[in-house]
Amino acid sequence: MSIEAWQICIVVTAAIVLIESGVYLVRKKMPGPQLPRWWRTVLLGLLLVLSLVVFVVALGPSMADQLSSVAAAVAAVGALYLAYRSYNSKAQTSDARTKPEDPDHPTES
Repeated sequence: MSIEAWQICIVVTAAIVLIESGVYLVRKKMPGPQLPRWWRTVLLGLLLVLSLVVFVVALGPSMADQLSSVAAAVAAVGALYLAYRSYNSKAQTSDARTKPEDPDHPTES
């Protein structure tokens, strides 16, 4: 029995649902134990790594390489937009400080 690429997302989703259901039932019976915050962060990171590995395996190395190039380009455009917005907001606040107050429309302090 082999798993085809289109079945991987279904298998991973089913595994996550089963694991979450088990955790929910255990925590419902024993509400006392809480995982430390850093454990939850580590577990989330492991889930992310698992998802990325499954994604790359499902796509194959050449398609994953192409998609990572596109993702890097999208991230660069997003960073450029955020830098522009940051620059604009700083310019507007410095303009507001240097403008003389309008005597007809006083601002409240």
